[in-house]
Formats: sequence, C-alpha cells, structure tokens
Amino acid sequence: MTLRVYTDTNVTPQPWRHKAACATTDPDIFFAEVGDWRGTQAAVKVCDGCDVAAQCLEFAMRTDQREGVWGGLDASARRRLRRKKRA
Repeated sequence: MTLRVYTDTNVTPQPWRHKAACATTDPDIFFAEVGDWRGTQAAVKVCDGCDVAAQCLEFAMRTDQREGVWGGLDASARRRLRRKKRA
C-alpha cells in the first residue's frame, strides 16, 4: 500500500477534512491507475455519502488537483468542469 499525503506547505489546513468520509478510508482508492474504472467508482461511492464533498471539490478546483478523485469527481470530470466554467 502506498500512502499519499497532501503536503503542499502553501495551502492552509482545511478544517472540513476531519469530517470527510475518506478520512478513515485507504487513500489509494482515490488514486486508481489510469483506466481502472472500478477503482475510480469505489472512490466516487465513498464521496457520495460525504457531508463535505462540496468543500473537497472546491478545494481541488482552487488548488488545481490533477490526479485522483476529489469531491466525487475524477480528474477528467474536473477538467470538463473547468472548461465549462470558462465558457
């Protein structure tokens, strides 16, 4: 198992993170291999029941997270959302 920890020192700690459904979930499922649709869906399912998914997605969009599932959206879905917001 590979532990991924967000360690960007330029980002203020997010108070909503301790309430996140993923806080007690293996972080590897949020960073599935490219093309691993089942892995991505497992992560999205965790986000579906999360009380702070909107804050998580906003954080991912604001900090330009390019990998993983954040707030229930994978990287390609977030790219589409960015393009839609720019249009």
